Amino acid sequence: MASSEQEAAPAADPRPDRGGAPDRATREARSEVRVLHTLIEQLHAGQRTPPPPLPEGATGPRRRTEETREPTLDRGGLRVVSDTASGRARSDEPPPSREQAATLATVREALKEGRVDLYLQPIVSLPQRKRRFYECFGRIRAADGAVIGPDRYMAPARRAGLLCAIDNMLLFRCVQLLGTLRRKDFSATFFCDISSHTLRDREFLGDFIAYMEAHAELAPNLVLEFSQPDLGDALDAKAKHTAGDLERLGGLGCRFSLDGITDLDLDLDALEARRFAFLKVDAATVLRGLNRGGAEAAELRALKQTLDGRGIDLIVDRIETEATLVELLAFNIDFGQGYLFGEPRPSKDSRSA
Repeated sequence: MASSEQEAAPAADPRPDRGGAPDRATREARSEVRVLHTLIEQLHAGQRTPPPPLPEGATGPRRRTEETREPTLDRGGLRVVSDTASGRARSDEPPPSREQAATLATVREALKEGRVDLYLQPIVSLPQRKRRFYECFGRIRAADGAVIGPDRYMAPARRAGLLCAIDNMLLFRCVQLLGTLRRKDFSATFFCDISSHTLRDREFLGDFIAYMEAHAELAPNLVLEFSQPDLGDALDAKAKHTAGDLERLGGLGCRFSLDGITDLDLDLDALEARRFAFLKVDAATVLRGLNRGGAEAAELRALKQTLDGRGIDLIVDRIETEATLVELLAFNIDFGQGYLFGEPRPSKDSRSA
């Protein structure tokens, strides 16, 4: 990431010829600089002491504190639900431990030095087990090369208001890596998480969409993934901002995936209308429903048939053993993900760094 910032720096104020509109290279440079500038602002904002909470009923600035759910961790990725829109901690949380303070210092340094690494995990077609897609995860790399996973850095980073910067940096790096790989492999497709922070971050999301508009050739190779709890009411017609953002990204050719699904009572019309091409359910949920039999198993099979008819693919993740896979194959699933097919590994981009 640091090298990208250095390369972008000379183009920070690109100007078109006085007689005409900006050319493609100029538009691309501007969009990339805007994204990087937003990320840098988020990083430095996280170093300041958070302001006190607003009195009840008071109106604050655009990024005022909003209560939501407790943080969650899913399969080593950055699927995070924060207590606030900006990722700041609640006032009733205990002070950080010495270990957390040391981890936070490492996170700050890693953000400044671009040591937020992408890890890729394959998603395979079944029953062939052919690698078809890759899901992107994040890890923090310390100066001595030690790898710090989300289980260690999320709590202190959230307390310091840095989770939003980490999430957004990972998304941006994912797209950058996709652009590099696409020169050699036009079929390379990445699943990238859009966290609750990014959904609420109007400034970054607007800049990211502008960046994708300048790099529209990458859109068909990008699947933006939302967890069911994070997406919440975003598919509701009243959620104008989020619906508009999804429409713009979908119009570019991006596809969407819904994961973390626990409630199978889905509005498939809304999902299909907004270009959701994948649904992801963990293996335990699927097997639990099938093994119970009766109405629950019948509903699962009916859902699978409906998805097939709509052209929406089902991905079953957290497949860890051959025995689990054998049970799932009877359900005729499309794609699988889990340690049985490969654990998340650092991308070549991260290893070279």
